[in-house]
Amino acid sequence: MIMSRKLLFILVPLLLLIPPTVHAQEETVQVAEWTILVYMVADNNLESAGIEDVNEMEQVGSTEEVNIVVQMDRHKEYDTSNGDWTGTKRFYITQDSDTETITSVEVEDLNETNMGTQKALVSFVSWGVENYPAKRYMLILWDHGGSFWGVCYDEDDGEGDKDYINMSELKGAMEEVYGIVGRRIDILGFDACLMAETSVLYQVRDLSEIVLASGYSEPNDGWPYKEILEKLVQRPTMGGEDLAKIVVDEYVRSYTDRMDDPQDSPAVTMTAFNMRAYPKAAEAISHLAMELSTQVTLRSLQIWTARTRTTGYDLANIGPFDVTNYPLYDVVDFCDKLQQYIPFDNRIHDVIDEVKGAVAEAVIYAKADPYHPGAHGLTIYFPNRENPEGPVATVYDPLYSRLDFGREKFWDDFLKAYYNLKDIRDPPPTVTILSPQWNQSFQQPSNIVLSGEAFDLKEVRNVSVRVDGGKWVEIPGVRGPGTITWRYVISTENLPPGRHLLEVKATDSAGQSSPVVSTWVCVISPPKEREASGGLGTEISLLLIIFVAALITGAALLLKKR
Repeated sequence: MIMSRKLLFILVPLLLLIPPTVHAQEETVQVAEWTILVYMVADNNLESAGIEDVNEMEQVGSTEEVNIVVQMDRHKEYDTSNGDWTGTKRFYITQDSDTETITSVEVEDLNETNMGTQKALVSFVSWGVENYPAKRYMLILWDHGGSFWGVCYDEDDGEGDKDYINMSELKGAMEEVYGIVGRRIDILGFDACLMAETSVLYQVRDLSEIVLASGYSEPNDGWPYKEILEKLVQRPTMGGEDLAKIVVDEYVRSYTDRMDDPQDSPAVTMTAFNMRAYPKAAEAISHLAMELSTQVTLRSLQIWTARTRTTGYDLANIGPFDVTNYPLYDVVDFCDKLQQYIPFDNRIHDVIDEVKGAVAEAVIYAKADPYHPGAHGLTIYFPNRENPEGPVATVYDPLYSRLDFGREKFWDDFLKAYYNLKDIRDPPPTVTILSPQWNQSFQQPSNIVLSGEAFDLKEVRNVSVRVDGGKWVEIPGVRGPGTITWRYVISTENLPPGRHLLEVKATDSAGQSSPVVSTWVCVISPPKEREASGGLGTEISLLLIIFVAALITGAALLLKKR
């Protein structure tokens, strides 16, 4: 016993010397293949359609590999089924065979929530990503859509007013979603009318891998969720392009199969856009606008005829008129008609070919009903007047000029020249940033390679860059006619850690500057070297454990012998 007491006096102090090295066991989080986030603004006359769509989702339900979550806002008048609850609830969609009653798990009751805001959309995505992590995410904006005028129309914001998400808010929300996911979201889907418009896509060009959108107004039944989700659940490891193609196929099939529920529609399109390729399509459209703007007095009748005979996406498009005030026209079909009605202008034809080629690169997959062979999926705003004139005139909305596409590209300038029959003899240049990607991270020490293209009908004289609003720096040796490439290297050692604004502009031979374009990058500090004390402490801990274990073993053997 004397020996054992002495042993304790030796061992206890030694054990106390051992630094704590046991860490709390981290909880294992199940990461699904896909999380489908449905932002359902049914606080309007689409309330019944929303309930029907949730029931469609429930016919499939979530699995271990596919999470389906919905935030739904209901109206107080349009539908009294399902307990006639109002306000906003979050659901984790589970499988059942009841096609009328929502039985899924109600995860959260938010009471009346204004879902026509950037804040509400970001909050939903943040909650969904945190609680239902996945390798891939699809965000669906479900509601009325109004092209570049807005989406997600909430008839009761909680204070008796109406609200909706405008294009500035949409861009801001998707920038925040980028931060939540840590990258571009895999798919942004618009289960809403008229959202496949050039300027809408341009707002989110850097923020999603794929965008799904309809050119026409969607029927109230919207997407066929049962058929779409069945295929995803059967093959949950599919990539974004495969899922996008399923949405396109099933959506168009559901309205063209000559079967009830839903009833067929004479005007349906759905397009999946590759957003990494989309900026070049937008730039090519700008090139065409610049070329046309120099010839509007000569070509006005031909342009008018081409527009009149181009596939229009207004539900009551009659020749040059858009009775429901959605003057949206098919980009590729307009190009085809221009080539038809301006037959011998090789310069215009070359630019048209550029547009069609760039749009083809940006379209992953597109389908339309059989009645509109000229519907290729991408639309553009083309009202027939700048000022009111006649009962069915569609008047240019100045809002368009304030969008990213209106500010950075030349389409709106062409429209104004066309309306006023006044040529723009020497349009200013345009410039595009092709890399780095928006919000791309660079660890010190490294170089940021900023590159892109500049364009002028005559000659680009120079391209200049500035960082964080500082002085403009001209890139040496960048000059030439038409489209030129440019490149500028920025060392991260000259930038503090954090986000930095990079801006670019081009100047032509007449001294005209392009609109300034920009992107953001994030500079990260170099990894810290492991502190000597921390590393040494761990090694000492291990040695002490081995030493104490040896002592205990030796002492036990000694006691056994005694």
